[in-house]
Amino acid sequence: MRVLFVCTGNTCRSPMAQALFQKKIRELRQRQEILAQTEVRSAGLYKFKGIPVSPHTLTVLAEYGIQYDCEPQGLTLFCHFPSILNKRIKRKNSGR
Repeated sequence: MRVLFVCTGNTCRSPMAQALFQKKIRELRQRQEILAQTEVRSAGLYKFKGIPVSPHTLTVLAEYGIQYDCEPQGLTLFCHFPSILNKRIKRKNSGR
């Protein structure tokens, strides 16, 4: 299985989703509830050069015992993924 999580810049939501999903896959594999090979990645619709993963994202992941050290990636690198998941968060101040 290959899963790609996508957000705008690959600095907050999609890296967090990737890391949490990978943790869940590891847990399931340890309990032998899943045996299939799984590749989980994240990307952004836009890649902002020089902008790292958000420190807030890294803090939250650390609270779950997850160390995340991947660099933000642009979406074009992953066009071969059969499953692409996008999470849009409705912001309170957006007026939408």
